[in-house]
Amino acid sequence: MLSLVGSIQPDPFSPEHVPQAKPDKAAQSPQPSPRLLSEPVESEGMEEGMEETMAMREEEEETLATRGKKKREKEKEKEKVEKVAKRKRKEDNAVAKSERKSKRKKTS
Repeated sequence: MLSLVGSIQPDPFSPEHVPQAKPDKAAQSPQPSPRLLSEPVESEGMEEGMEETMAMREEEEETLATRGKKKREKEKEKEKVEKVAKRKRKEDNAVAKSERKSKRKKTS
């Protein structure tokens, strides 16, 4: 990569690039060397944490599935109630029409 002055410098965005600290107060405090993101992080509790996370996700998925199932059941129940109410209204309307017709015939 070219700098503003025109000299060739290493690419600051490459994985091999390691920033060099200036020799001031930063040099006095020891810091761990930077690691690449592609390097695995080693931790003893990592596997246990992963298992817990997976178990929690499975529980969440089951909960979501149960909620979805209950919601669908409620919707079906609501549809059944609406159908029954609609049928009842039709029957009531039919009875009312027949009563009106019979009244007309009696008055004539």
